[in-house]
Amino acid sequence: MEKILKNRKNEFLSYLLCGIISLIVCLFIFRLIGHDWEVPIAYSSDALGFFLEVQNGVRGGSPYLYKTYAAPFGTDYKYAIVDYHLYLWPTVLLARIFNSAWKAVNISFILTYLFTSWSAFFVMRQFGLKRITAIFGAVLYSFLPYHTFRNELHFTLSCIQFIPITSYLALIIMEKDDCLFR
Repeated sequence: MEKILKNRKNEFLSYLLCGIISLIVCLFIFRLIGHDWEVPIAYSSDALGFFLEVQNGVRGGSPYLYKTYAAPFGTDYKYAIVDYHLYLWPTVLLARIFNSAWKAVNISFILTYLFTSWSAFFVMRQFGLKRITAIFGAVLYSFLPYHTFRNELHFTLSCIQFIPITSYLALIIMEKDDCLFR
């Protein structure tokens, strides 16, 4: 029993270390030391659209309630297909708590890197990698150059955190049920 508790404590500490390393990397990559959280970390393309949707949600309506942005020549947004609803409503809640849509969007932006490293760490541990190898592999995965340096599109690319878990589940299903290949 004591060995199981020690193992769980070590696993928790590994998740904590993985998260801390991810946040430290975020500090340096996005130059967040001394950053004003009211200023967007990314402010073009999808980041701006995401901010506008959060702002509309804070105003009390649907993100698509307001027909056009940047009127009179704005884009009609009522037919937009958005693939990050998972992030929208928790970010709207954060915006209401902090009373700032930009703070909420910036926090959401940073947290996706943290969640990505945790999901990758979980999967790497399930495959039996040693803790330290899994930590560094997870941090490297969460900061893939293709994903990180296209930060203006981060809110649609940030579902990268589900790739390890989904792949792991697919492998479990295929291992348990070999009739999928018949």
